[in-house]
Amino acid sequence: MIDTIEIVIPWPPSVNNYRAIYNNRLITSSAGRRYKSFVTKIAAKSNWQSFGNARLSVELILFPPDRRRWDLDNRVKPVLDVLQEVGIYNNDNQIDELIVKRTDSSNKLSHPARVQVRIHRLELNDAHSD
Repeated sequence: MIDTIEIVIPWPPSVNNYRAIYNNRLITSSAGRRYKSFVTKIAAKSNWQSFGNARLSVELILFPPDRRRWDLDNRVKPVLDVLQEVGIYNNDNQIDELIVKRTDSSNKLSHPARVQVRIHRLELNDAHSD
């Protein structure tokens, strides 16, 4: 049973571009499918293990591609969804703590656009229930 994993994944598409409506149905857009494909390949090479149904704490550190004023909350949902889709956890409703940070992207050579993800299993007495 794993307690913590730290992973690095590519910079995500905006939530506005991650999903699309087609024939009155909400589907994953082509940008979303490409992103999922990238993360799936990383997951396959990295042999990530699943947290199953455990209650979780997730920290996202976003390294934007440039100095624009990126709206961070538009990047969170695609990251959480793709981690669920590749099997890191069963459902993003397991996340009881979510911390999102942005870094300075002034040095792109040492900080290419990406998201560093740290997922930690919460003890039962740490998890908050509804």
